[in-house]
Amino acid sequence: AAAAAAAFAAEAATSVPELAQQLAPAPAKVAAPAMAAAAAAAVAAAPALAPAPAAAPLSSEQDISAALNSPVRDLGADGTTEGVLANGARWWREDGVEQLEGARTMKWTCIRGVSADGGVEWEERFWETSDPYAFRELGAVKSGRDATGQAWQESWKETYNHESAAGFKASARVIHRECSKWSSHADGRSWSEGWVEDYRGDGSVDRKCEKAGSLASGAAPDDGHANRWTEKWGEKWDGAGGCVKWTDTWADRDHAEGGAEDAPGRSWGEKWEERWGESFNQG
Repeated sequence: AAAAAAAFAAEAATSVPELAQQLAPAPAKVAAPAMAAAAAAAVAAAPALAPAPAAAPLSSEQDISAALNSPVRDLGADGTTEGVLANGARWWREDGVEQLEGARTMKWTCIRGVSADGGVEWEERFWETSDPYAFRELGAVKSGRDATGQAWQESWKETYNHESAAGFKASARVIHRECSKWSSHADGRSWSEGWVEDYRGDGSVDRKCEKAGSLASGAAPDDGHANRWTEKWGEKWDGAGGCVKWTDTWADRDHAEGGAEDAPGRSWGEKWEERWGESFNQG
C-alpha cells in the first residue's frame, strides 16, 4: 500500500503538485498516512507550481474565503483560457454568469487539467451566488481521478440567508456551512468525511458530522478490526440553554475472527445521547 501510495503521489505531483498536497490526507483509520507523507515529499520536490501552505482543518471559526483559496485559481487569471505547465500538464479555464431562480445570480469558474501522460485528470469549480436582498453563497468543489481507478473529491459551501417565513428580522438570519471529502480505489477501498452546521439569529445551532471507510473487497482485517465502519455525531442547541448531543458508531467484518474463510460475519456498534434543558426533556 505504501509503494502504491508513493507511486500515485509522484504522479499527482508531476501534474499538479498542490492538489497532491490538498487531497492526499485521509482519516486515520484508512491507510492514508503513507500517502500523505509521500505526497508531501513529492510536492516539496516539484517545481511546476508553488505549493500552498499546509492548511489547518476547516472549522466553523475559519473564514470560508481563506479555506477556498487555491493556487489553481491563478491559472488563467490573466485572461488566458488554456496553457501548459513546465512539466507538460495541460489546463483549461472557463468563466461564466448564470441567472438562477429567485433573482439569484451565480458567477462561476471551472479549471480542469490533465497530466502530460494522461494518467491524472483533475477539476476545480468555485462560485459566488447572491440575490438583490440577503442571500449570499460561496462554494468550491475539487475533484480528480487517475489511471489506476482512484477518484477523489473535496467540497465546501457557506450560505447566508433569512428564514423565509420570518422575513428579514435579525432572529431569522441563518448561516449554513458544509464540507465533505472522499476518496475511492478500484479495489474497493474508500473513505469519506462530511459535516454540516447551521447557525441562526435566535441562538439555535445544529451541527453534525459523519465519517466512513472500507477496506478493499475481500480483505481480511486483523482480529478486532472491521471491513467497513461508520461514525456519526451531532448536537442541537435551542438558543436558551437546552441541548441534545448524540453519537452513533457502527462497524462490521465479513468473517469473524479466527481465520476460517467460512466463518460468519459479525457487526458491532454503540449509541448514546445526552439532553439538557426543558425543550429537550419534555415527555
